[in-house]
Amino acid sequence: TQEVSGSVTCVVTASASWKKFTNNTIEIKAAVAATPTLTVSETALSGFTYEEGSGPSSEQTFTVSGDDLTANAQITAPTNYEVSLSSGSGFGGTASIGRSGGDLVSEPRTVYVRLKTSLSEANYNSETLTIASTDATTLSITLNGSVTAAASTGNNDFFLMM
Repeated sequence: TQEVSGSVTCVVTASASWKKFTNNTIEIKAAVAATPTLTVSETALSGFTYEEGSGPSSEQTFTVSGDDLTANAQITAPTNYEVSLSSGSGFGGTASIGRSGGDLVSEPRTVYVRLKTSLSEANYNSETLTIASTDATTLSITLNGSVTAAASTGNNDFFLMM
């Protein structure tokens, strides 16, 4: 048995002195390393919104799965968004999903995303969340949301007295 990497060429030449060759079997086995793969349920999430001063936004979700992984999956939120592996708590800029036997633990795994609290009135569109694992193609999800002006809370009538 000989292990090799790269291309292998095998040449068999029969000669007059090698008459029993037709009854023998030549077996070539090749072990192909599996390619680590990540899969997500969404490529974009939209509609994250709240009024200025009352954030964060409601959560939205996507799922992630993995095959033949050699490392955990790392989820990284863009600056104005947060991620968590639990609804309602544990939000931050990153999350890590462990693996077992090449697959992600509890896959497909739900990931929760929201627009951060304390943002100014503005649109927060085309921001990119990434999902990565060693030797797997990094995946992206585009996030779109906005913080709107706070609703008026009082009487804004102006009277000028002369």
